[in-house]
Amino acid sequence: LCRHLLNMLLTIFSYISNSTPLLLAFTALEIIAVAVMKQKADALTAAAPEQGNPPDLWFGIPEDALQNWLDGIGEEGRPLYLATNTWDLTVYMWAYMLLSGALMYGQCLKANPSLTPLSLIFAFAMLGDLVETILLRKATNAFPNPLEPMSLKLMSLANMAKWSSFAVGLVPLIGLAVKNRTSKDKPTETAKTK
Repeated sequence: LCRHLLNMLLTIFSYISNSTPLLLAFTALEIIAVAVMKQKADALTAAAPEQGNPPDLWFGIPEDALQNWLDGIGEEGRPLYLATNTWDLTVYMWAYMLLSGALMYGQCLKANPSLTPLSLIFAFAMLGDLVETILLRKATNAFPNPLEPMSLKLMSLANMAKWSSFAVGLVPLIGLAVKNRTSKDKPTETAKTK
């Protein structure tokens, strides 16, 4: 089942990366997803300006910091955070995963087709994001009661896995894009000898 799911993701990345209309559509979706996420985050910041970034943007989520943040955003802020959380679950994370995975797939295909499984790193980032976001939703709904310790640990680990996977994915994506761009600009040996 897992292998089938990973192969299916690679196929989806391949379709998107090899279709200019799909690539443009997913780029537009990501731009919209980011714009809506920013609008929702701005509404939350306006409701509780002194609270800082939501836990999704932290690296690791300590229990006391989470409880303090949920308390600090107050009755007005928690529904706003849940709206942001819903957007994250339904659109935002899917958009970044599909676009980033397709971009990585395309760069890997140009550099060395055997590297295409690297594009799955963005699916792993999304998996961490999914676990983190679901547990943050549960914590917000349960407030003022804290989550059980195992869920808190899992949430924090998923958060760190999300950020680590995304960072690890961006490095080869940028590196391959630069490599592919510079090797495309260099004349081939046969072109030099003619």
